[in-house]
Amino acid sequence: MVKNNTPKSNKKKNSSTSGKKKENSKKKQNVNKETLDALTRLSSALTELNEKSNSCSSQNAQINTIQHVLPIIRMGHWRTLPQQVEEAYRMMREGAEMVKASSTKYTLLGKIDLDDGSMVSEEIRKGCELLSTGALLLFDPRSQCARSARIFCKRSVRAIIASCVNLIKSFVDNTNNDSNISTQMTGAVWSTCDDLITGKTMPRGNAPSVKRECFTWIRDCNDTMEEFEELVQNSIEIKNEDDRDEEYYATGDLGIIKASIALLKCSRGIMSASLKACEFAGEFHNKNVQLRVSGQDTCPMHGELVADPDILQYHSLEWISTLHEMARTIGEGVTDLGITMYPPININLGENDDNNDGIVGQIMLQKNRILEVANYILKGIVFSDNDNAVDDLDTDKVSKQKILHMTKEIVDLTKNIQTATSKRFQEAKIAVDKCRSLR
Repeated sequence: MVKNNTPKSNKKKNSSTSGKKKENSKKKQNVNKETLDALTRLSSALTELNEKSNSCSSQNAQINTIQHVLPIIRMGHWRTLPQQVEEAYRMMREGAEMVKASSTKYTLLGKIDLDDGSMVSEEIRKGCELLSTGALLLFDPRSQCARSARIFCKRSVRAIIASCVNLIKSFVDNTNNDSNISTQMTGAVWSTCDDLITGKTMPRGNAPSVKRECFTWIRDCNDTMEEFEELVQNSIEIKNEDDRDEEYYATGDLGIIKASIALLKCSRGIMSASLKACEFAGEFHNKNVQLRVSGQDTCPMHGELVADPDILQYHSLEWISTLHEMARTIGEGVTDLGITMYPPININLGENDDNNDGIVGQIMLQKNRILEVANYILKGIVFSDNDNAVDDLDTDKVSKQKILHMTKEIVDLTKNIQTATSKRFQEAKIAVDKCRSLR
């Protein structure tokens, strides 16, 4: 029998070393879970950030009017970014770069040794915390970033954190056995980070954000028109009425749909006019910034005396914010109208044509929105000594009002849209009456 000559002290030492290794391994594995919990909390906190900056300024405002839309959070700058906003964007960019670099290292090390990879998750967490801090700084009221800038910021930062949560969760749940899954999840982190860094999903500042959002609404409007134009054409090609099912329009419904598509074109036109007007007012604001610096007392846009350039700056930005929020209701209205345009259509056979559930009510709402935005642009009232002048867009008391004199291009475009909208609405009414007579 061979005796075990290993000293008892060595046995105890080996046992102690083994226990410490297990304990360290357990601690390392817990880092992944702790990071995952921290990122989940960050995501929840970002969800609670309020990016909305508009509300109804009058309790008596009707559902079919938007002339009382006013921003809650004031826009405080246009193209030139204050230092606090520059700092916020810098922090978010650096955070995205940190996350992007750490995610690759995390995946490569994690596939070799879960314990070593888990330690890199702390770097991902720090990057996400830097992103969140930048977002909070941009949402600070003192940053004076309007709703559009906040929307893009919140959406971009949340997308990065969500991709990091999915990546780390795959290691925590051990669902990353397939190398393709790890590669895809790391690629998703890279993609969201690149989108923020390059400005693809987060334009920097109020002016680029307003422009990007307007283009998004216009693109959505184009997509909606193309969809229903194709559906109308397919319905026309079916000659036999008995061959039509609920996926196609009845012959009597085609007039309403064609008028609705024409109204969508008016929606696209007024959103384009709104963007041009916002850019014009933004240039007005920039020129008044130059006035304040140079000490001049004449407005460079139309030669009027400027008693206080600071007042003009403030109100010109408020005018932009208000117009953009009004345009937002048109962009959202395109979606609402589009929902009612799918066959079979509901033409509200009851007496109440303002019922928003059917196509007639939505046509009425969208017509009102377009005309009110057009009226707001043509009035161009930046501010007035008359307290009711901004709320009452039909007032004739303009002697003490500061007015934006729009370019001929903007004025002509807006007036043409006004005329076209009224005509398209009348066509829709005739089509509705004809359709009702056939049912």
